[in-house]
Amino acid sequence: GVFTGFTYNEISQFSDLIKNNFGANHLILFGINTLDKNSENYFNSLVLVNNKFKILNQYNKKKLVPFGEFLPFEKVLNKFGLKKITQGHGSFSKGKSQANLIIKNAIAKHKNQLLDMSSARIYEEIIKMFLAGHALKTYQLLQEYNLFDLLFPHIENSREDFNEFYENAFKDTDQRLKENKKLNVGFLFAILLWPKIYLKSGISKRINYKSFYRTMAAVMQKQQNITAVPRRYSSFIRDVWMNQIRFNKIGKKSINFTNNVRFRASYDFLLLRNPIEKNLETPINWWTEFKAANYDKKMKLLNKYRKEGNEKR
Repeated sequence: GVFTGFTYNEISQFSDLIKNNFGANHLILFGINTLDKNSENYFNSLVLVNNKFKILNQYNKKKLVPFGEFLPFEKVLNKFGLKKITQGHGSFSKGKSQANLIIKNAIAKHKNQLLDMSSARIYEEIIKMFLAGHALKTYQLLQEYNLFDLLFPHIENSREDFNEFYENAFKDTDQRLKENKKLNVGFLFAILLWPKIYLKSGISKRINYKSFYRTMAAVMQKQQNITAVPRRYSSFIRDVWMNQIRFNKIGKKSINFTNNVRFRASYDFLLLRNPIEKNLETPINWWTEFKAANYDKKMKLLNKYRKEGNEKR
């Protein structure tokens, strides 16, 4: 929240109210005016307090809005009765450059409390962060503050091996929103959870189907305990993952596959896999041509594929 027109000291009278309504594990973040007693400067601040109303961390705004937060040429313009627009005391002072270390330390200390939230609430927050046009930035910040592996705890050090996969996927997500294209929650979670499926299934080599289906079930169940993904999206996620196997099986059923309701999403997912998985370029090129072809051309491509396969045997 925000307490406009008041300083931190002026609202400290409400400390008992905070203490009685928040527990020891709660943190409260709000905007407030603060006074530096040494310099007697006022700042437009963001403070993080505990339930005892003790400031744990404080950020003083550096980029102030002219006339809104400070009055340019204040000594001169004050003579004409001009003041800044916002409530409170006179012009705010600029905060000094503050590293993100303070915020990082606070997050590092309290990040596990995120999991005390309901899984339904965490799910809603994930959707807000990733499907509002800032998916890439959200991913980068979650990694920077070591929160990504907390929310999606399926593999350790995911950034090192799958960073390119994630960044490409989230760039594409942001671009789709800019182009007013639909975004699918199921597709988002299929991306977020794929690394574990990829590592355990052996899909890039010789797939172990038993391991593949077991891993899918285990990953979905574990994630469900953190983010309550609705069932309608859970089925979409499984379909997209299982369809990745079908790209390895080229044959009579390939034509029907291109008419499958999940084909387009599955194909887009196949393209995203390319940076982290070897030997995908050839099948991607084949399926790209195949999906765009008419029926006769599809049959020619299938016959050519069979013929080339027979020659290799």
